[in-house]
Amino acid sequence: MLMRRMLMAGLASLGFVVAVPLLGCGSSSSSKPSYCAQQEELKKNVKALGEVNVVQGGTNSIKTALQKVEGSAKGLVEAAKSEFPTQTQALDSSITELSKSVQGLSSSSSATAIAAIPAQVVAVGSAVSQLASATSSKCS
Repeated sequence: MLMRRMLMAGLASLGFVVAVPLLGCGSSSSSKPSYCAQQEELKKNVKALGEVNVVQGGTNSIKTALQKVEGSAKGLVEAAKSEFPTQTQALDSSITELSKSVQGLSSSSSATAIAAIPAQVVAVGSAVSQLASATSSKCS
């Protein structure tokens, strides 16, 4: 039960941290760089990750949602890394760390392993926000 509460708190934090900065991305246009569309896709998947009900869906629900975030983040990183290397590296690293922790979850996970996840979720949200801020002049 503690694990699920901690995961829910972390997911709620992720949704809050990235929601506001990503709202400014606007709709895609042919005059915008391709990473703008990738950023929109990541926004949708991050929102879905933040809405995962771990209590109802169990750890598999967060693993499935995280896979979608990873896929869209990979596309965004590939598309934007030449213009925003620092921000894309931070995004890639934060998602990798969160993914390692989430993939290692089981019903017998230690409290220490579980306790790391909310901070990692916040780190992902922060990385997404920083990249969104950096790309805002080209994607809005």
